[in-house]
Amino acid sequence: MEAIHSGLWILSYVAGLALAVRLWHAGLFRLYKFFFAYLLVQAAVTTITLPLGTNSGLYGWIYVVTEPLFWALFVTVVMELYGLVFRQHPGIASLGRWAVTGGLFLALIVSALTLPLGTGGAEHTQSVLFYYNVIQRAVHTALLVFLLMISAFLAWHPVPLSRNLVLYCVGFALYFLSISLGMLALGLFGAQFTKSMNTVLLGISSGCLLLWLFTLRREEETRSLVLGPSADSATGENLLRAMNSLNSTLLRLWHK
Repeated sequence: MEAIHSGLWILSYVAGLALAVRLWHAGLFRLYKFFFAYLLVQAAVTTITLPLGTNSGLYGWIYVVTEPLFWALFVTVVMELYGLVFRQHPGIASLGRWAVTGGLFLALIVSALTLPLGTGGAEHTQSVLFYYNVIQRAVHTALLVFLLMISAFLAWHPVPLSRNLVLYCVGFALYFLSISLGMLALGLFGAQFTKSMNTVLLGISSGCLLLWLFTLRREEETRSLVLGPSADSATGENLLRAMNSLNSTLLRLWHK
């Protein structure tokens, strides 16, 4: 298991660097700037921690310092994704940003009220890592719920998206789903499964990076996909009209 974990860590590191280079070379870093920033920060942190190993005391301190930065980056990435999905409907995009903020606060409250599900043993409840896990579970669960809401909305509405954006959304939905399920499993089955669960999550993270590496391309920005009903159909026209009306209403509210 230790060898598999180390191999996946290296794979994730190399895939993340390669993806950052691809985004830069294709000029996509300007469009997905917070995603690009996340990849650069992840690469920088891994460059420092990879030679140390996870059992190093210095690794623990680096984790404590940098993990809140990654939470903030994840929030900005999802905000960026939402803004790109609804770039033609800025009123709806503004509502989504408020929804993310409110959802995060609500998720933190729910996580605090359900602390027993995250203990993995009473002896760990006073550790910094325990509270970090509680916050991490809240952040990832809130962002997962928000991504699922976006996906459900797109499945019912005729919103044209680039193929890159669809893959971007799918990858993060898979990532946040795996993190949320992993944190829940650790809470239910105990901390003795931490190493195994971290290896599984690292494998899923590496898979998402490879998915983006081999599919995100400059030319795919011009290929539009509509996941919901066609805008040319009667249903699509009605839904699009309702979206435009909601967007106009929200814009008027924001500017009052």
